[in-house]
Amino acid sequence: MAGIETIPRPITGQDSNPTGQFHDGAVNAVVAYPGMAQALLRHPAVHRAEFKIVVEVIVMKLAWILWVASLLHHPTGDRACLAATMYLEARGEPLIGQMAVAEVALRRRDSGQWGNSLCSVLRARHQFALSTTSGNYEFTNAQAWRRDWLLAGIAIAAWQLPPSLRPSVVPHADHFFASDTPAPPWAKGPPLAVIGDHSFYRAD
Repeated sequence: MAGIETIPRPITGQDSNPTGQFHDGAVNAVVAYPGMAQALLRHPAVHRAEFKIVVEVIVMKLAWILWVASLLHHPTGDRACLAATMYLEARGEPLIGQMAVAEVALRRRDSGQWGNSLCSVLRARHQFALSTTSGNYEFTNAQAWRRDWLLAGIAIAAWQLPPSLRPSVVPHADHFFASDTPAPPWAKGPPLAVIGDHSFYRAD
């Protein structure tokens, strides 16, 4: 499959059958699609063999994730774009910092200034990492991807609540920048919040 490179993963009790046969070449790939199921791809050849210790490597390229997101309906496609953004922008940040990045994206979508869907907002030119990162960038940290996929779903669901009931990490913020980059022209005055390596502002 384009965008995924794998090698066989360990055979577990769930994969083996009572006869001791297993599907050689079984691979596990985390794919964003409705139901959040894992895609288990099996090689058609079946062999009898003893337990094998192998290592699973999952590599998804940014271009592949964005292509999949373009094929999905808005709720799931937007979730894929948001998860990828959280991974690129804030995977090393504390939980509250990752949710703050998601909140900025959702607030921008509501404003309509950068687009009417999360994917369009997040792919707007020079606004988020989705537009400034090479399509060949490889998502190699499967644990971080699974976490950001989960957090993106939580953030989107929470944002559907009425504004008075909606939890907010960085109220009013619609911009942020990393501390290891020069302050952009719109960063005037003190930030609304500083979380981890990001400073959050309301610029519009």
